Amino acid sequence: MDYGKEFKNFAINDQGISSTYYDSIMSS
Repeated sequence: MDYGKEFKNFAINDQGISSTYYDSIMSS
């Protein structure tokens, strides 16, 4: 299980966080 990918899907789908925003905070 790719936990990072699963969390990203959860964050985007359930919390309404944009993928661009997610990528910006995860790559910092």
